Amino acid sequence: MSNTKNYISSSILAGTIIALLSAIPYLSSVNLCCCLWHIAGGFWAVYLFWWQNKNVSIGQSIGIGIFTGIWTSFIYSILTAILWGTTADQFIAQMNQIMEASNSDIPPEMIDLIVDLSSSPIIMFLVIFAVTVMIFPVITTIGGIIAGAVLKKKQKDNTQRQQIENST
Repeated sequence: MSNTKNYISSSILAGTIIALLSAIPYLSSVNLCCCLWHIAGGFWAVYLFWWQNKNVSIGQSIGIGIFTGIWTSFIYSILTAILWGTTADQFIAQMNQIMEASNSDIPPEMIDLIVDLSSSPIIMFLVIFAVTVMIFPVITTIGGIIAGAVLKKKQKDNTQRQQIENST
């Protein structure tokens, strides 16, 4: 049972930190470098699991990466929806200026619908979550697989070293 507890706790801790780093302006720009926060977060989640159990398989690494990505999507969506609630009015005003300047043929009813949808934090949460839950788990799983491979090699090296020490 503690193995499952470690599995969940390492994923939740890493996922929460990734979500915070990804949602905070300026810090989130690190993600422009090949989704670095998410890859590092998947790696870190698997490392935390390994540190608690001293053993991790590639299958466990994949599971931890997926769960970390789902948790990250959830927390990130909440944080982004909250931030969106504070900046939606500015975005909508800019969007209206762009549409007026471009003389677009978008019907006023459509513009009103876009404004109504984009001003709702709940709608924004659902949209952001729907998109990120398809992307984040894939990226954090890549980090988890990398960590699993590195830590599996380290486990193998430690086992060989112990066998040599025991035989001498």
